[in-house]
Amino acid sequence: MRFKGHVMWARLSAVLLASLLVGVAFSAFLPVGVTAAEGGPRKVMLELITATWCASCPYADEAADDLSKDYGPERFTVLQYHISDGLDNQKTNERRDDYNAGQTGIPAAWFDGTEGVHSVGSQEVKFFYDLYKEKIDERLNSPSPISISLTLSESSGEITASASFAKLRTILVPDTIYARYVLFENSVQHDALLYNYVVRGVELKDFHYDALPYTEPVTFGIETGWDPSNMGVAVYVQAETIGEVLQSASGVLGPEPSVTITTDIDGKEISGPITIEGTASGDVTWVEVRIDDQQYEIADGTTSWSFDLDPSQLSAGTHTLKVRAYSNSLIYSDIAEAEFETTGDLLLYILVVVIIAVVLVVAALVVRKRGKKVSDV
Repeated sequence: MRFKGHVMWARLSAVLLASLLVGVAFSAFLPVGVTAAEGGPRKVMLELITATWCASCPYADEAADDLSKDYGPERFTVLQYHISDGLDNQKTNERRDDYNAGQTGIPAAWFDGTEGVHSVGSQEVKFFYDLYKEKIDERLNSPSPISISLTLSESSGEITASASFAKLRTILVPDTIYARYVLFENSVQHDALLYNYVVRGVELKDFHYDALPYTEPVTFGIETGWDPSNMGVAVYVQAETIGEVLQSASGVLGPEPSVTITTDIDGKEISGPITIEGTASGDVTWVEVRIDDQQYEIADGTTSWSFDLDPSQLSAGTHTLKVRAYSNSLIYSDIAEAEFETTGDLLLYILVVVIIAVVLVVAALVVRKRGKKVSDV
């Protein structure tokens, strides 16, 4: 009976080890990421209720600024509603009442209108950054039913935001839906400090789901003391009763920097480490690079930039290199893209296959030997 137990354990161990190695072998060569469910990429909206007199708010404000840089306008939209501090207005106080009914503590952060973080105090930027990042990442995993593209223009003391809405899937929300156009200003000085995404005005429009796709412009007047070169507009679509923001977009006025990729990798296969190079022009503070949906990394250089790419850190398959330039005016360039192929490490694949074969052969011999001993008993 002892030998029968050994046979059973030998078989079980062989199966488990073989399964593990097969899984490792295949996971090494499958593309990273899963195709999203029905819908399209989401741009998460952070609405931060804040004030200059609040002890913890400057740290939450700075965390929001840092997150906006790390995620970029293609994935993240920020607005700051000031209350009772000289940067507030009727619209910001109304928004505070909408969101913070029954809640008195600020800073208060709302993510896509439904996920609120209230009455959290800290004097560490990292605390708010980590707290908010977790909420953003959760929402990014939820595809959006619509897309929004936004163009801005300024003329004769007015800013016009033209938003184009398109349907990506059916909206299953039995609710009244509005499109909010929000004018904001960056680099606003107050008591020797600078504040970004300061809300200056809000226009509410009916969202015409039955008419998708459609485009609707909204015009804002520029008041004395506002700086048009530091102003932008955010547009977001929100279901009123449940509060969920279905999608958002934002843009900033001012000359955009530009960026190009000069290394010819588009459509090519990369089998070893390579330095990707490019150029940027305009008001360029830094250049950022990312692969697929990974976090952006800062490249070396600005007007001439470079980035070291190691394909052994990627799965086999097609990957997208995305590059953008950033200016201190919180303006991003259009994204330059290039697709490339990686084949994975062939030697690793061969090694894994050999190990699997050896394990299976050894396991078979052990089982055969143990079985023979059992039959001899």
